Amino acid sequence: MSVLGPFALALVAGVLSFSSPCCLPLMPGYLAYVSGVAGEQVGTVAVRRRVLGSALLFVAGFTAVFTLLGATASLGGGLLLRNRDLLTRGAGAFVIVMGLATMGSSGPGSSSASAGSICAASGRGRRARCWRRS
Repeated sequence: MSVLGPFALALVAGVLSFSSPCCLPLMPGYLAYVSGVAGEQVGTVAVRRRVLGSALLFVAGFTAVFTLLGATASLGGGLLLRNRDLLTRGAGAFVIVMGLATMGSSGPGSSSASAGSICAASGRGRRARCWRRS
């Protein structure tokens, strides 16, 4: 496969997606919005240049924004990857603490229930009733 093969494939895919029934009917409205030109004024050369210039600036803006977003996501992913061990240990500790809190034994004085109790709330605003497991 030549060097241009992937680019040719991307071009064909872009043309196919552009000509889809969902995208192609929207193009006149998009071009009118970007250029600020009504349908009757489309024939002149000056208007064509204005539409082309506006469309190119629109595409350049999208390209810049999404390139920066992709670079930021790559940097964030690299940061997470470098600190994977620390994040894994922290997440494990968090899961353990939340499990203990759910069981009602997250520490002395933090809950009215002990580790071997089953608690159920009896209604809105009322205290939980706890029973010892047998």
